[in-house]
Amino acid sequence: MNDIYHYEFMKDNAAWVKQYVISGNQYRFGWHGTIELMIVLDGEVEVFSDGNLHRLETDDILLINSNSGHSIFPLSPTSIILVTELSALCLETFDLNTQQYHIVFASDKKTRYDIQYTHIRYSIAKILRHLQAGEKIDYIAAEALATVLFSDIIKQSELRINDEPGEAIGKKVNEVIKKVTNYIETNYHARPSLSEIADAAGYNKTYLSTLFKKIIGISIYEYMTRVKLRNALTMMESDEGNLLDIALSNGFADGRSFKHCMEKYCGKSPQEYRHLLVNNKQRVGIARYYVRCPNTNVENQIKQYMQSPQGDARVTDSNNYMLKKEITLHCSAILDLIELRSE
Repeated sequence: MNDIYHYEFMKDNAAWVKQYVISGNQYRFGWHGTIELMIVLDGEVEVFSDGNLHRLETDDILLINSNSGHSIFPLSPTSIILVTELSALCLETFDLNTQQYHIVFASDKKTRYDIQYTHIRYSIAKILRHLQAGEKIDYIAAEALATVLFSDIIKQSELRINDEPGEAIGKKVNEVIKKVTNYIETNYHARPSLSEIADAAGYNKTYLSTLFKKIIGISIYEYMTRVKLRNALTMMESDEGNLLDIALSNGFADGRSFKHCMEKYCGKSPQEYRHLLVNNKQRVGIARYYVRCPNTNVENQIKQYMQSPQGDARVTDSNNYMLKKEITLHCSAILDLIELRSE
């Protein structure tokens, strides 16, 4: 049995379905070829993707399309997120090219308990249990459920035809942003200027600043500040050294600016945060790590999601975009087959 929540179904030497639970995501920009569905199991996070800023709370759901640049900023150091990734190849097998569309699919305070989102949480919980079981028939069920679920989500999403000049230009923008974030990750402690960053990326600083804000959702300066804070907090978790030395070694001008940043993002001064670390031996910082299995909070949420009546997903009303009845019946048929074969 895995000692962390991290499971994959491999097919043709690639991960077609992947699920993992993480706590305290790093302040990083990234993109990947998979379609990603995240559910906040606990806490609160801020996600910027495809020009949209989403503030997600417990039980909220967000879909991130393949190759879409996105940043995840935890608003709580103990936030827990369940991520499900599906290879775009699964859907391309059925001639569904997700790159043709700009997909908007996210719950919020008003909609998170609508029936369609309840059904999604139920399905994701079932996929997790199948991947955890690890039997061949369970992997088949996980792939089938994920493919049906993701394809139907895309069909029911707010879709807009992409008006980008072309896929190649989109990839070029991603490469530029990645170059900037990599430069910051390497040089943040030296507090590089915008001009230095722009020179490293090979772009005009005004253009680069505008582009970065459009893609990431925050300014280059703000991104660098968060990187400095992330690394300072990580150092505080493993280093009992002088707080001023930690601040200076991570690019803060002085102790006052470090204290201001800590209070802004953590709600605590450096001294208060260190006191918390001393009295709580568990990691509470914002460096990304996989949640160890089993975890009480995770298990309670998964159990709650699986107790949601399947029948609710077949009820329609004017306030919900409902999953199609035949899709739900198809999922039910798969589950019935699994249960029969497991007896």
